[in-house]
Amino acid sequence: EDDHEGPVCEKLGRIQFSVGYNFQESTLTVKILKGQDLPAKDFSGTSDPFVKIYLLPDKKHKLETKVKRKNLNPHWNETFLFEGFPYEKVVQRTLYLQVLDYDRFSRNDPIGEVSIPLNKVDLAHMQTFWKELKPCSDGSGSRGDLLVSLCYNPTANTITVSIIKARNLKAMDIGGTSDPYVKVWLMHKDKRVEKKKTVVMKRCLNPVFNESFPFDVPAHVLRETTIIITVMDKDRLSRNDVIGKVRSLECQQTDWLYLSIVEEWPRRSKALEGHDRTPAYCSSPMARPQGLIAPPITPFFCLQGPSHTTPPPSLLPHPTPKTCPYAQD
Repeated sequence: EDDHEGPVCEKLGRIQFSVGYNFQESTLTVKILKGQDLPAKDFSGTSDPFVKIYLLPDKKHKLETKVKRKNLNPHWNETFLFEGFPYEKVVQRTLYLQVLDYDRFSRNDPIGEVSIPLNKVDLAHMQTFWKELKPCSDGSGSRGDLLVSLCYNPTANTITVSIIKARNLKAMDIGGTSDPYVKVWLMHKDKRVEKKKTVVMKRCLNPVFNESFPFDVPAHVLRETTIIITVMDKDRLSRNDVIGKVRSLECQQTDWLYLSIVEEWPRRSKALEGHDRTPAYCSSPMARPQGLIAPPITPFFCLQGPSHTTPPPSLLPHPTPKTCPYAQD
């Protein structure tokens, strides 16, 4: 295939933080100072970043900064104390910082991560670091998520498929990355009718496409129509690899779709089964009066379990510094 290649994926920015240990009080201090040049994760061209702090391998205890609204260069300047933490245990831990974009109506969108083994840091004095953010790792074997908008216009008899962005795609290349693009198939009774595809995003596991594709679909065949979306990894020297696939459930929605492994198709992905995908305030496109354009649903809805709204982390006033007891492991 003769693909048109898009731009190289943007960097994820960097974060400044400090870490040190008080031997008299057996307390580890972590200061989250600021972020710089973070990528925009929202449609408005900005992000609402906050930071989660872990001491790996412990993932049960975590601390979080406040959310900085609409800010790609946030200044947190927050101090976190891990109290009652013996030094011999501290040096066995890895400081793990995860920067996320807060999303009110869905899962928070990972921006990037930094990890630093504490046995490689001189903790006797506060050490300040600037670290480039790396793509957030995913140990679940997931193929990634794809944000897609489907909209049916009964007046024009068209379905518009908007490929918005993907996140946490599986790395398919030896270099630990992928060159993803998206193929969209219009299917009628399991037969391929028409195909369209996005540009290729080079060396990118969190690509932003923002491309829309209209398909002519008469109303009388709408219920027999399926949209199959395949995320591919472009390979110059061999066949392109399939990263994952999703199948549309309705012709009017905006949602994060989990990519399934290739072997699961043509069966429906398990991640898409058993959930009511349409909020109560949105009727089916077929039930809408003729002449009205059925808009895509916003905001995003998470496919893992029923839709829910998560309260924003750390928006309420709290004492500074925040503390986390670590005497009991």
